Amino acid sequence: MDDERMPVDWFVPEEELSRFEDYVEAEFGAYEGELGRRVEEAMREYAELDTDDAASEALLDECLAHSADEEEKQKTTTGLDTLANKDTRRAQSCVNPYVRMRFKQWAGENSDDCYGVELARALRQYRTNSRSSRIRSKLERFVDSEMDESPMPVGGGSDDHGNESATDDEEGTRESGTVVDRRVQTLVDQIHGKSDKKQLHVDKDIRPLLAACDGITDDPAPQTVDKYADLIAEELDLKRHPRCSELYIPSEEFPRKPDHIPTECWVPVSELDRNPVGRARRVCIETGYRAISNNGKASIDTDEILDEVLEGEISKRTARETMKKAAEFGGNGFNYTTSHGAKKRVLKVNLNVLQEHNPELYNEIVRYYNGETGSEDESDQR
Repeated sequence: MDDERMPVDWFVPEEELSRFEDYVEAEFGAYEGELGRRVEEAMREYAELDTDDAASEALLDECLAHSADEEEKQKTTTGLDTLANKDTRRAQSCVNPYVRMRFKQWAGENSDDCYGVELARALRQYRTNSRSSRIRSKLERFVDSEMDESPMPVGGGSDDHGNESATDDEEGTRESGTVVDRRVQTLVDQIHGKSDKKQLHVDKDIRPLLAACDGITDDPAPQTVDKYADLIAEELDLKRHPRCSELYIPSEEFPRKPDHIPTECWVPVSELDRNPVGRARRVCIETGYRAISNNGKASIDTDEILDEVLEGEISKRTARETMKKAAEFGGNGFNYTTSHGAKKRVLKVNLNVLQEHNPELYNEIVRYYNGETGSEDESDQR
C-alpha cells in the first residue's frame, strides 16, 4: 500500500508550485520521484497527518509558552494571502493515495479555498519553514529561555551551560541582558579577537562561530543564523551588501548604485526571487549588453543565462521560463526559440529592431554599456 502512488491532479497556483519545484531541485536533486516525495511530506506536515511529529512540536510549543502569542500570530496570518487569486496549473506529482485523501479531507474541513490553494500553502510552508527547521529553531529558543531564567551569580564566573555571567563594571553597575544579548557580545568579541577584517560572511564567518556556542545545535536553523547575523552586524555597524546578501560590509563602505546600472542588474539575483518581471528585465538588458559589441546581435542559451546572468540561483526550468518572459517583455527585437542542431533553447536579440520598436529599453541598454565600458559614442556600439 505504501508503494502505491497517484497524481495530485489539482490546480495549484503556478508561482508557488514553480518555486517549490526549484527548491526541490536545488536542495535534493532532480532524480526521479523526489518531487512527489517532497510534496507528500509537505502535505503531511501542513495537515499534521503524522501525529507523533506534530505532538513533538506541540510539546516544544508548550515549553515555549512565553512566546505563544507570537506563534499564534504567525499561524493566524498564514491564510491572509492572495494565492486564491493566482494563475494555476495542474500538479501531476505522484503521492500516496491515503495521504492525498487525508489532506483533501483536512482542507475541506479547515478551509474555504480549493484543495490546490491549500496545497500551495503547504508547499510554501515546507519550502520556507519546514517542521525540521522549526523544531531546530524552537529547541534553540527553548535553551535560550531556560538560560535566561537561570540565576546568574553576582561577581562573574560562569553558569552550568558555560556562559559567562553578568559582572560588575568599573563603575559598579551590573551588566544585564538576555542570553541572546550575552551570546551576541561573546561572538562579537570572538570576531574582534580572531581577525581584524572589516567584512563578515554569513556562512564562512558567522555560522561556524554560532554552531560552536553552548545551547546552539551544530547545524543552526537558517532563521537562527539570520537573527544572529543581523544582531552581530548591528553591533559592528555593518550592513548587508546590496549585491551579495551573505556579505556584511562597513556602513561607510556601503556602495551606492551607479546611475547607469539598472536596479535589476545591480541587486543579487536572490533579491528578484519574488519579482519575475524584474528577473526578465535583467535577462533582456544583459543579453542586449552582449549584443552591442557584436554588431547589435546576440544569441544566448539557457546554460549561459543561468550561469552568467542569473548566477545559478534558479533551476534550468525557471531559467527557460524567464527567457520566455524576457522575450515577451522586450517585444520586437527579442526572440525565444530553439537553436538548430543543438536543440537548445536560446534567446536572440537584434538591437536594430529593438531601437525601432522599444527605444526606451534600447537606450537603457546602451547607457548601461557606455557606463560600464567608458564609451561615449552611441553610434559606434552597434
